[in-house]
Amino acid sequence: MIDRDTAVPRRQARQARPSLFYWGGRERQVSRLGYISAYCPRGLSLFFGKAGDVSSCVNDWVRRMGGNLMLTDLESTSERRLRRSVHRVDFCLVDESSIGDVCQVVEQCLFLRRAVPNMPLLLLSSSVKDDDFSTERMAICDATLRTPLSRAAFSYGLHAAKHNNAHYLRSLVDAAAWA
Repeated sequence: MIDRDTAVPRRQARQARPSLFYWGGRERQVSRLGYISAYCPRGLSLFFGKAGDVSSCVNDWVRRMGGNLMLTDLESTSERRLRRSVHRVDFCLVDESSIGDVCQVVEQCLFLRRAVPNMPLLLLSSSVKDDDFSTERMAICDATLRTPLSRAAFSYGLHAAKHNNAHYLRSLVDAAAWA
């Protein structure tokens, strides 16, 4: 059984980080239209990984924001297909636990960066110490979220990823100007 605010089993949910929407049992009133316009205006998001606890919680959260989550794997996705669908996709999530070792994760993230640099990319990983919303890993992703994942971290990660992706695109333009 999954708790609706975290991507961990219900018995472990009490130990997880607090949620943006449920704090002390009181539900905050948040405008649904605000989320749709901010995070899922196009209505489609990509999740590169395997079906499981994390993908089902993220799917639920994206649906609450007015979008749909498409579960896919990187092996069957071509660069051409990604470029054709970039205008329909709001953001992309990569689950590190379904890919393998760190080198493969970095290669897959670099592949996504080359194929669609203007799509916000979030990396989900259980091997990082904490969430990283900075531009420290800008070459491979826009934000790194530690699993188990809370809805608050997910929402803030989406916000940071959109901001960091704009910064990444500006850095590409600046680098091209220097060349």
